[in-house]
Amino acid sequence: MFVDPELYPLAIVLDNESIADHELGRKLKRQYQNIDVLYEDLPKDSSIFHGSSNIHEANNHKGFDRSQWSTFHSDLLFPNADIIGVLDADNTFFTYLTHESFLDKKGRITVPAILGDLYTSDKYSLKLETKYEIMYTNRMPLFIWRSTFANTRNYITLLWKPLTFNEAFSNFSLKRYSQFNIIYNYASYYEADAYQFIENTDKNLYKISVASNRQIPSETRLGCCKTYNLHCHRNDPTKPSMILRYSNFHNEWENNTAIEKQYYELVEQYKRLLKPHYLLQMIYACKTFGNSTFLRYEDDE
Repeated sequence: MFVDPELYPLAIVLDNESIADHELGRKLKRQYQNIDVLYEDLPKDSSIFHGSSNIHEANNHKGFDRSQWSTFHSDLLFPNADIIGVLDADNTFFTYLTHESFLDKKGRITVPAILGDLYTSDKYSLKLETKYEIMYTNRMPLFIWRSTFANTRNYITLLWKPLTFNEAFSNFSLKRYSQFNIIYNYASYYEADAYQFIENTDKNLYKISVASNRQIPSETRLGCCKTYNLHCHRNDPTKPSMILRYSNFHNEWENNTAIEKQYYELVEQYKRLLKPHYLLQMIYACKTFGNSTFLRYEDDE
């Protein structure tokens, strides 16, 4: 609904050893011609996955650890990309993706951040004080320079000698951790020129958000309204926009309607560059998803 597949090629990563994942991959390819499906091998020593560190009991399984581990190796899955945007499996876009939503005018990746890392093992993994909390902003995709993945792994491997990266991962993943916090906090020390961290208390900068770690149909409906003028309700102009918010925290610019207006003017420029059949597909997706899903969740009409 909100991603130009030519500007931002989409891929889903599944488990190579799983027959069910291969069947799912075939179904996805039949249904969505604009995505790629990749299969990642299980590491030789799969005992590195514990599945015991998450505060949410439903996520305490080895597959959750494997997903976190996989993020650290994203550069190996996408060798031709300069920037990789990572999405969790439960993410939902609620507005249109543009370069300006993740790059500043200096070409730095913009990162949603709050002060104070809430995951106990992040600083343990890096053996550094971790300044930033990224995961709790609940904003996606999280964009990372491809080289940063390898640099983070190499840094951790050097710190944890004689352990390999996988052995170090097995150690620090016993307690609560976020792979995103680890990667970005490494970058804040050693690749600061490549990233712009935008704290929720910042009065001079702002961060556009386009997706989150949850599915709230009313947010997607509002994105369809503002992007394609679909499923609009009478009080939409007064609704707070999710593009200006971090999910779990208030920020300084969340009520700045001028920023939102400017962004959607930019979106119109991007839409004019879309190939017509992609635009029609996006509009159709908003129409059909809206008719079957989020209209039932609205209570303002």
